[in-house]
Amino acid sequence: MKKLIAALLGISLYLLAPISAPAQSVQQSGTVSRNHSTIWNSNGVVQDGGSSADSPLSTLGVNGQFCVMSDRSSAAGRNLLCFQAATNGAATISLQNYGTATQQALNFVINGTTYAFPGALSQITIGVTPVIGGTNANCLFISAGVVGQQACTLSAITSLTGDITATGPGVSVATLATVNANTGSFGSGAVVPIITVNGKGLITGVSTAPVSVTVGSSVINSGSNQGLLFNNGGVLGNLSTLSSAVLVTSAGGVPSLSTTLPSALSIGSPTFTGTMTMPDSSTWANTGLSKAAALSVGSATLPSGGNVSISGQYQINGTQIAASNLSNGTTGSGAVVLAASPAISGTWTGNATFSGNLTLSGNNTFSGQAIHTGTSVPSSAAGNTVVLGTIAAPTLTNTGQAFLFNTAVNGAVLEGDGSTYDVALLNKSGSVAIGIGTGTTVPVIPGIASGTCSTGLGLDASNNMIKVSCPGASSSIQVGTTNITSGSSGFVLYNNVGVLGNASITGPLQLSAGALSINATTTANGLAIWEGTSAMGNTGAGTLGQHVVSNGAGVDPSFKSGGWTLLNTLTANNSATNLTDTTSISSTYSEYEIVLESIVCATASQSIFIQVNSGGSFQTTGYNSQLILGTGSAVSAQTSSTGILAMNSSSCATSGTGSYTRLYVSWPGGTAPLVFHGTFQQNATSTGGMTGGAYPNTGTFGGVRLITSSGNLASGIMKIYGRL
Repeated sequence: MKKLIAALLGISLYLLAPISAPAQSVQQSGTVSRNHSTIWNSNGVVQDGGSSADSPLSTLGVNGQFCVMSDRSSAAGRNLLCFQAATNGAATISLQNYGTATQQALNFVINGTTYAFPGALSQITIGVTPVIGGTNANCLFISAGVVGQQACTLSAITSLTGDITATGPGVSVATLATVNANTGSFGSGAVVPIITVNGKGLITGVSTAPVSVTVGSSVINSGSNQGLLFNNGGVLGNLSTLSSAVLVTSAGGVPSLSTTLPSALSIGSPTFTGTMTMPDSSTWANTGLSKAAALSVGSATLPSGGNVSISGQYQINGTQIAASNLSNGTTGSGAVVLAASPAISGTWTGNATFSGNLTLSGNNTFSGQAIHTGTSVPSSAAGNTVVLGTIAAPTLTNTGQAFLFNTAVNGAVLEGDGSTYDVALLNKSGSVAIGIGTGTTVPVIPGIASGTCSTGLGLDASNNMIKVSCPGASSSIQVGTTNITSGSSGFVLYNNVGVLGNASITGPLQLSAGALSINATTTANGLAIWEGTSAMGNTGAGTLGQHVVSNGAGVDPSFKSGGWTLLNTLTANNSATNLTDTTSISSTYSEYEIVLESIVCATASQSIFIQVNSGGSFQTTGYNSQLILGTGSAVSAQTSSTGILAMNSSSCATSGTGSYTRLYVSWPGGTAPLVFHGTFQQNATSTGGMTGGAYPNTGTFGGVRLITSSGNLASGIMKIYGRL
């Protein structure tokens, strides 16, 4: 720092060297020292600038570089320290050696303490930042904010031994010591692993042992208490307990518990003692079926091909049946199989169900139900009365027989074959009340004689029997069913002074004045016109798309062109492209009107476009569309080539009653250009405007669709009208 001050004083001597000035002399004040600078004391007076330790110089400015040299430039070696500021760059402090002088560091001495630079005032970069002074290999430390040095007393780990081995220095791979030479996978469905662990938690040995269950000591942690264990596909299964159950298996061999025996169970030559209880709670004593035991059977079928020994009496509800009348057991279906043509005497007091053919030749009394489910129709034979279940109606070929059965369509059916009647209903005296004549479908009531008629019977269009008026009676006429026994076909019936008359219409039907009247030939598909008290007139048929138009008082209305015809109505359903119509546009109409009502956009900033179907596909480019938007007093414009703008991004409402557009389309036909013009409005706001445009239409105009620039249409309606 002293050298810096001395250099500054030297420069001041140069700057303050005597300058000749006219009419003014420079005087020296006080003594001066060699190599000191000169400074101004007052006007015309200079003095010694002093030393670096004591100088009266109060300010010094240099425009450019300011340097301090360690020696004269003529010396063999020197160091040069320079300071320089820049207007448009960073200021610099440079230290440079010249000649024989060696490179030196730059130190800052603050309050007697020396700080090396770079270092405390910058960053220390390993391998780059020099350390001035100190002892090589010493460790640096911070003491009171200053970097110091001392001998390094710490030592680094260079290796690991024991259970983990590694060598250093730097990053090393650690190796675990081998404590178990038996490696691999252990355990399966049949064996469990046996593991040995030392005090350090290391597995030092692994072996296996078979899985075993010790009766009386092995613990089962799940399943039903007292339930049976079984192999369930390689997994230990457990059956739930069930009172009074037997162990059965399915067709696939899966075991289960059941309170009933399987229907297909076959027991060969069983011997029982005690009493056997049947499904109807009746019991068979041991004098019945071969010493039958106390066995309760819910629903079982005796097996075919097996033998049941009968020793003693066999009874059904107390009625004895001789053993010789029972089948030998070689065939049968049902609970009891009877031999061919068995003789059974007594009275049936329970429910008797016959699934085969049963012939009863005597008097049979059933105090319960006799249920017939047979479907095997016997041959038609005279003298038989056959009771069956559900069958198809047979054809009877022998007189004197009857069949009672049922069908899915007709329900209970009685079919017979007699010489006078096939089926007849008789009174208690045996007289026929109603009969169906042999081979006919006409009912006959023999007991009805001719006499005065008050009500007749007839058939309606569905062949249902109904009450009708008697022949000649005027109380009622049944349209479509009442017979007219006289008169001419096609004539009109009328009241001819209290008598039903019949006459032709030879001229126009004329009612009294002011009533319905047609006095001229009508035109097909025309409209009737009231003509006051005169006969009715009618219009022509008109053509497709025409409307009935009033022509003023005194002139009949007529069909004319010019009115709008609603062709289609489409409803938005939260979709961007679902409002599409390719069926309403045709050459029938030359003008169309597209009306958008209550259009609500799902998101804000969406533009609404109309695109046309030309040449069989919807076009997405080539439109010339312009829209003028007014929002309050502000007016803006927008154009589009991707479609005709029906609403811009500022006019499609996202809530409320929505936005509205009415757009007219002119189309002369063929490939003529399509011209659009119309208006739009955003619900009750001040946002609205006009829109229009054209499409060159190089193909046939075939449809329109409503699309959005982005997002969906939440709701709204598009209507399409046509006009001739």
